[in-house]
Amino acid sequence: MYQIEKIVELSKEYQEALFLMNQRLSLWNESKSSLILSTLSSIKDRIIAENDFFKKNLYTEKINHGKLIVLRAGNIPVTISNEVEQGFSIQFHLHINGKVIVGYTNNSISENNGFNILKTYEDLNLITEEEILKLVYEGIEKSMQSSFLFE
Repeated sequence: MYQIEKIVELSKEYQEALFLMNQRLSLWNESKSSLILSTLSSIKDRIIAENDFFKKNLYTEKINHGKLIVLRAGNIPVTISNEVEQGFSIQFHLHINGKVIVGYTNNSISENNGFNILKTYEDLNLITEEEILKLVYEGIEKSMQSSFLFE
């Protein structure tokens, strides 16, 4: 038979989850969103400086009131047709529960370029500059496989 004490203990998980969510949201607003944006901007600036392919075709953006931070490549013209290939993107999403979901979209000629999860962070303290660099590398490497340039 179930005891009321067990039910009360189980219900306390809601309080703990709310505490953790608020802690993550505070950390995002205080430091992590700025760290992500500045790191992505540094990556963008360095690529543009050293790679003519991406001059005027690589962007960083804060979207949805800063809940989404993106490094994205612009469109690539397909020279033998009137089509364009949408460029890749590396995205850092602040989820409603304060977790951060990191993923990428593929290059795509169709509208369906998909979102692929690289990692989900429950502990935002694990998001460091080195970790961001690693995830961006992984995302670009994986998205390259979807480009017509590499078929």
